[in-house]
Amino acid sequence: MKIIIQAGHEGRTSGATGAPNEMSFNIDISNQVAFELTKRGFQVQRVNADPTPEEIAGDWDLFLAIHYDADIYGSGGFFVDTPLNDGASERSKQIAYLLRQEYGGTTNIVYHPERANKNTWDYYMWKLLSWNTPCVIIECGVGMHVPDDHSVLHFNRPLVVEGIVKGICLAFNVPYIIPPVVEPPVTVPEPSTTPPAPEPTPIPSEPCPEKETLQKLHDIRWGKGWWWAKWAKITELLPK
Repeated sequence: MKIIIQAGHEGRTSGATGAPNEMSFNIDISNQVAFELTKRGFQVQRVNADPTPEEIAGDWDLFLAIHYDADIYGSGGFFVDTPLNDGASERSKQIAYLLRQEYGGTTNIVYHPERANKNTWDYYMWKLLSWNTPCVIIECGVGMHVPDDHSVLHFNRPLVVEGIVKGICLAFNVPYIIPPVVEPPVTVPEPSTTPPAPEPTPIPSEPCPEKETLQKLHDIRWGKGWWWAKWAKITELLPK
Protein backbone atom coordinates (compact mmCIF):
# COMPACT_ATOMS: atom_id res chain seq x y z
CA MET A 1 0.00 0.00 0.00
CA LYS A 2 1.74 3.10 -1.29
CA ILE A 3 0.50 6.42 0.04
CA ILE A 4 1.59 10.04 -0.40
CA ILE A 5 0.92 12.38 2.54
CA GLN A 6 1.15 16.09 1.73
CA ALA A 7 1.36 18.83 4.35
CA GLY A 8 -0.51 21.74 2.82
CA HIS A 9 1.50 24.95 2.25
CA GLU A 10 4.69 23.36 3.60
CA GLY A 11 7.81 25.06 2.28
CA ARG A 12 6.12 28.19 0.97
CA THR A 13 7.18 31.63 2.19
CA SER A 14 4.93 33.73 -0.03
CA GLY A 15 1.64 33.41 -1.86
CA ALA A 16 -0.53 30.56 -0.61
CA THR A 17 0.98 30.09 2.85
CA GLY A 18 -2.30 29.05 4.48
CA ALA A 19 -4.43 30.24 7.37
CA PRO A 20 -2.80 31.50 10.59
CA ASN A 21 -0.68 28.74 12.16
CA GLU A 22 -1.95 26.30 9.54
CA MET A 23 1.38 25.35 8.00
CA SER A 24 2.92 24.18 11.29
CA PHE A 25 -0.26 22.22 12.04
CA ASN A 26 -0.21 20.54 8.62
CA ILE A 27 3.45 19.57 8.96
CA ASP A 28 3.03 18.17 12.47
CA ILE A 29 -0.09 16.15 11.65
CA SER A 30 1.33 14.88 8.35
CA ASN A 31 4.50 13.66 10.06
CA GLN A 32 2.57 11.89 12.80
CA VAL A 33 0.11 10.30 10.36
CA ALA A 34 2.98 9.09 8.16
CA PHE A 35 4.72 7.61 11.20
CA GLU A 36 1.59 5.79 12.40
CA LEU A 37 0.78 4.43 8.95
CA THR A 38 4.34 3.16 8.52
CA LYS A 39 3.99 1.25 11.80
CA ARG A 40 0.94 -0.46 10.29
CA GLY A 41 2.69 -1.61 7.14
CA PHE A 42 2.01 1.26 4.73
CA GLN A 43 4.73 2.59 2.44
CA VAL A 44 4.50 6.36 2.93
CA GLN A 45 5.98 9.20 0.91
CA ARG A 46 5.91 12.56 2.74
CA VAL A 47 5.89 15.59 0.45
CA ASN A 48 5.56 19.35 0.89
CA ALA A 49 3.34 21.80 -1.00
CA ASP A 50 5.46 21.56 -4.15
CA PRO A 51 6.79 18.02 -4.55
CA THR A 52 9.17 17.14 -7.34
CA PRO A 53 7.90 15.07 -10.29
CA GLU A 54 10.14 12.22 -9.10
CA GLU A 55 8.48 12.16 -5.65
CA ILE A 56 4.98 11.65 -7.05
CA ALA A 57 5.72 9.71 -10.25
CA GLY A 58 3.67 6.61 -11.02
CA ASP A 59 0.43 5.20 -9.64
CA TRP A 60 -0.23 5.35 -5.89
CA ASP A 61 -2.92 3.82 -3.71
CA LEU A 62 -3.75 7.23 -2.22
CA PHE A 63 -2.67 10.87 -2.25
CA LEU A 64 -3.87 12.65 0.90
CA ALA A 65 -3.50 16.41 1.37
CA ILE A 66 -3.85 17.70 4.94
CA HIS A 67 -5.08 21.27 5.67
CA TYR A 68 -7.27 23.27 8.00
CA ASP A 69 -9.67 26.14 7.23
CA ALA A 70 -9.43 29.83 7.96
CA ASP A 71 -11.93 31.23 10.48
CA ILE A 72 -14.36 32.67 7.91
CA TYR A 73 -17.54 30.75 8.67
CA GLY A 74 -18.40 31.92 12.17
CA SER A 75 -18.27 28.30 13.40
CA GLY A 76 -15.99 25.33 13.38
CA GLY A 77 -16.23 22.25 11.20
CA PHE A 78 -14.28 19.95 8.89
CA PHE A 79 -14.89 18.49 5.46
CA VAL A 80 -13.33 15.99 3.06
CA ASP A 81 -13.27 16.37 -0.71
CA THR A 82 -12.10 14.54 -3.84
CA PRO A 83 -11.32 15.60 -7.42
CA LEU A 84 -14.29 16.52 -9.55
CA ASN A 85 -13.11 14.05 -12.13
CA ASP A 86 -10.26 11.52 -12.12
CA GLY A 87 -9.50 8.00 -13.21
CA ALA A 88 -9.98 6.61 -9.69
CA SER A 89 -13.09 8.62 -8.80
CA GLU A 90 -15.01 5.78 -7.16
CA ARG A 91 -12.08 4.74 -5.03
CA SER A 92 -11.39 8.36 -4.08
CA LYS A 93 -14.99 8.79 -2.92
CA GLN A 94 -14.93 5.53 -0.98
CA ILE A 95 -11.77 6.52 0.91
CA ALA A 96 -13.15 10.02 1.54
CA TYR A 97 -16.39 8.60 2.96
CA LEU A 98 -14.61 6.27 5.40
CA LEU A 99 -12.14 8.98 6.37
CA ARG A 100 -14.86 11.48 7.28
CA GLN A 101 -16.78 8.85 9.24
CA GLU A 102 -13.77 7.93 11.37
CA TYR A 103 -12.40 11.45 11.69
CA GLY A 104 -15.69 12.98 12.75
CA GLY A 105 -16.45 10.16 15.16
CA THR A 106 -13.01 10.38 16.77
CA THR A 107 -12.62 14.17 17.07
CA ASN A 108 -16.30 15.18 17.44
CA ILE A 109 -15.63 18.06 15.04
CA VAL A 110 -18.79 18.85 13.08
CA TYR A 111 -18.89 17.77 9.42
CA HIS A 112 -19.73 20.54 6.92
CA PRO A 113 -19.80 19.09 3.38
CA GLU A 114 -21.23 22.35 1.96
CA ARG A 115 -17.85 24.01 2.48
CA ALA A 116 -16.26 22.02 -0.37
CA ASN A 117 -15.25 24.47 -3.09
CA LYS A 118 -13.25 24.92 -6.28
CA ASN A 119 -10.02 25.04 -4.26
CA THR A 120 -10.65 21.50 -3.01
CA TRP A 121 -12.42 19.68 -5.86
CA ASP A 122 -10.01 21.32 -8.33
CA TYR A 123 -6.97 21.28 -6.01
CA TYR A 124 -3.80 22.03 -8.00
CA MET A 125 -2.18 18.67 -7.16
CA TRP A 126 -4.91 16.70 -8.91
CA LYS A 127 -3.47 17.71 -12.30
CA LEU A 128 0.04 16.63 -11.35
CA LEU A 129 -0.71 13.10 -10.14
CA SER A 130 -1.24 10.00 -12.25
CA TRP A 131 -4.77 9.52 -13.56
CA ASN A 132 -5.18 6.27 -11.61
CA THR A 133 -4.16 7.58 -8.18
CA PRO A 134 -7.09 8.05 -5.74
CA CYS A 135 -6.99 11.57 -4.28
CA VAL A 136 -8.46 13.05 -1.09
CA ILE A 137 -8.08 16.37 0.67
CA ILE A 138 -9.12 16.92 4.28
CA GLU A 139 -9.75 20.29 5.90
CA CYS A 140 -9.35 19.12 9.48
CA GLY A 141 -11.41 21.96 10.96
CA VAL A 142 -11.32 25.72 11.49
CA GLY A 143 -7.95 26.07 13.13
CA MET A 144 -8.36 29.40 14.87
CA HIS A 145 -12.06 29.19 15.79
CA VAL A 146 -12.22 29.35 19.58
CA PRO A 147 -13.02 27.27 21.50
CA ASP A 148 -14.24 24.17 19.65
CA ASP A 149 -11.96 23.39 16.70
CA HIS A 150 -9.08 25.42 18.12
CA SER A 151 -8.97 23.37 21.33
CA VAL A 152 -8.83 20.08 19.43
CA LEU A 153 -6.53 21.04 16.58
CA HIS A 154 -3.96 22.74 18.77
CA PHE A 155 -4.23 21.00 22.14
CA ASN A 156 -5.50 17.50 21.37
CA ARG A 157 -3.70 16.55 18.19
CA PRO A 158 -3.48 12.84 19.05
CA LEU A 159 -7.24 12.73 18.34
CA VAL A 160 -6.67 14.34 14.94
CA VAL A 161 -3.98 11.81 14.06
CA GLU A 162 -6.08 8.92 15.35
CA GLY A 163 -9.11 9.95 13.30
CA ILE A 164 -7.13 10.21 10.06
CA VAL A 165 -5.20 6.98 10.60
CA LYS A 166 -8.34 5.06 11.53
CA GLY A 167 -10.07 6.24 8.34
CA ILE A 168 -7.17 5.20 6.12
CA CYS A 169 -6.79 1.84 7.85
CA LEU A 170 -10.49 1.17 7.39
CA ALA A 171 -10.29 2.11 3.70
CA PHE A 172 -7.47 -0.39 3.17
CA ASN A 173 -8.80 -3.10 5.48
CA VAL A 174 -5.81 -2.81 7.80
CA PRO A 175 -6.34 -3.24 11.57
CA TYR A 176 -5.88 0.01 13.46
CA ILE A 177 -4.91 -1.79 16.66
CA ILE A 178 -1.36 -3.08 16.39
CA PRO A 179 -1.24 -6.57 17.93
CA PRO A 180 1.24 -6.84 20.80
CA VAL A 181 4.41 -8.78 20.24
CA VAL A 182 4.01 -12.09 22.03
CA GLU A 183 7.26 -13.46 23.36
CA PRO A 184 7.63 -17.26 23.07
CA PRO A 185 7.17 -18.99 26.43
CA VAL A 186 10.31 -19.89 28.28
CA THR A 187 10.47 -23.64 28.81
CA VAL A 188 11.72 -24.55 32.27
CA PRO A 189 12.95 -28.15 32.47
CA GLU A 190 11.19 -30.33 35.01
CA PRO A 191 13.37 -31.36 37.97
CA SER A 192 14.73 -34.89 37.62
CA THR A 193 13.21 -37.57 39.86
CA THR A 194 16.14 -39.96 39.32
CA PRO A 195 18.49 -39.98 42.34
CA PRO A 196 22.04 -39.01 41.51
CA ALA A 197 24.52 -41.85 41.01
CA PRO A 198 26.67 -42.48 44.10
CA GLU A 199 30.24 -41.31 44.02
CA PRO A 200 32.61 -44.20 43.29
CA THR A 201 34.41 -45.48 46.39
CA PRO A 202 38.12 -44.87 46.06
CA ILE A 203 40.15 -48.09 45.98
CA PRO A 204 43.04 -47.93 48.44
CA SER A 205 46.37 -48.58 46.89
CA GLU A 206 48.03 -51.77 48.12
CA PRO A 207 51.68 -51.68 49.19
CA CYS A 208 54.15 -52.90 46.58
CA PRO A 209 57.11 -54.74 48.25
CA GLU A 210 59.26 -54.64 45.12
CA LYS A 211 58.82 -50.90 44.82
CA GLU A 212 59.71 -50.41 48.49
CA THR A 213 62.82 -52.58 48.15
CA LEU A 214 64.01 -50.65 45.10
CA GLN A 215 63.53 -47.40 46.95
CA LYS A 216 65.62 -48.66 49.92
CA LEU A 217 68.39 -49.88 47.58
CA HIS A 218 68.38 -46.50 45.90
CA ASP A 219 68.68 -44.71 49.24
CA ILE A 220 71.56 -46.99 50.34
CA ARG A 221 73.45 -46.63 47.09
CA TRP A 222 73.31 -42.85 47.01
CA GLY A 223 73.30 -42.27 50.75
CA LYS A 224 76.29 -41.62 53.02
CA GLY A 225 78.36 -44.37 54.68
CA TRP A 226 81.24 -46.72 54.14
CA TRP A 227 80.99 -49.10 51.28
CA TRP A 228 81.16 -52.22 53.44
CA ALA A 229 78.33 -50.90 55.61
CA LYS A 230 76.28 -50.27 52.49
CA TRP A 231 77.13 -53.75 51.18
CA ALA A 232 75.93 -55.32 54.39
CA LYS A 233 72.62 -53.45 54.16
CA ILE A 234 72.15 -54.41 50.50
CA THR A 235 72.87 -58.07 51.35
CA GLU A 236 70.14 -58.01 53.95
CA LEU A 237 67.64 -56.73 51.36
CA LEU A 238 68.53 -59.24 48.64
CA PRO A 239 66.41 -62.39 48.59
CA LYS A 240 68.03 -65.52 50.00
